[in-house]
Amino acid sequence: MSFAETAGCDSAFMAAAIPNTTDLEQVIEYAQTEVRVLLHQRAEITKRITAIRRTIADLVRTFGRNVSSQKRLTLIKPQKRNRRTGLTDACRSVLIKALQPLTVHEVVERMRASNAELICHHKDSIASVTSILLRLESYGEATSEVGLSRRRSWMSISKKSDDIK
Repeated sequence: MSFAETAGCDSAFMAAAIPNTTDLEQVIEYAQTEVRVLLHQRAEITKRITAIRRTIADLVRTFGRNVSSQKRLTLIKPQKRNRRTGLTDACRSVLIKALQPLTVHEVVERMRASNAELICHHKDSIASVTSILLRLESYGEATSEVGLSRRRSWMSISKKSDDIK
């Protein structure tokens, strides 16, 4: 007995309820495109926020802390979290700036070149960065592929979408 018969449905109804492969592919493509656009918008918004924070910080430096309340000044430099931050953002930055897919070792080397202190606190920097890259992939921010050398290479989704355009 088929699932349709068990559920009390006739086969014509079931055939109409299951989307064809082309429709499903179109929906997936649309969703992926929307994710790429949103990630690009987030990157642009982050750049704008950074520029505005720098402007506020420069104004406070120029005119003194008395110009604004302490609550407003927290917008310049948000309260620090207990755990170390920045490694994920550094991974994102390295991937976005890369002209081609990078292996984990290449990502770590570029991070060391730009900010050695950021990664020196990690016992196994390769493992830490691999975990972050896998997380970025699960968020839809990065993609990976296994090359001819059988090593996994990583690339930013926003970089890949720029190549598609």
